[in-house]
Amino acid sequence: MKLPVVLAILIGIFVLACFIASTPPATVPPNTSEKGLAPNFSFNLYQGEDILGSETKQLSQLRGTPVVLNFWARLCPPCWTEMPELQEFNEEFQDQIILLGIDIGQFTGLGSPRDASKLLDSMGITYPAGFTDDGDVVEQYKVLAMPTTVFIDGEGRIFQKWTGALDRGTVTRLAKAMLAQDVN
Repeated sequence: MKLPVVLAILIGIFVLACFIASTPPATVPPNTSEKGLAPNFSFNLYQGEDILGSETKQLSQLRGTPVVLNFWARLCPPCWTEMPELQEFNEEFQDQIILLGIDIGQFTGLGSPRDASKLLDSMGITYPAGFTDDGDVVEQYKVLAMPTTVFIDGEGRIFQKWTGALDRGTVTRLAKAMLAQDVN
């Protein structure tokens, strides 16, 4: 078989896995680093510098505020179908939680940073979103299907991990449970 045919088959399988992973969504036990903290990585923002303070950040710099970390890719249909739900969630919780979308399409063959940035613009998504050059993120967070969303409490510990597309009710329920834990 020629390389383009094999590549097309692999991409098709991965896109199918995105669909399967999003129906029905399931929770997955959290993965934490040896210190119990969510694995740290650096990222560059497409948008949201006004919220996070600079274009380049480390996840560890966000400690002190709970984070909903959403891994997505431009060519993953369940990823972009959940974005309007996440946007609504962000508008309600932006004073309590940082919603951060990280595009990992370049590691999965499902898009490039340029394509991803255009998608955000076309959909009117305004929450902080960017990409990482750290390919280890996929393994460290055990991103087995997309989208994958990780709820990180204010101390930097993983509270919950969700594989598959989220609706607004689910992301709100999990975020409120995480916030309630931070209060106790």
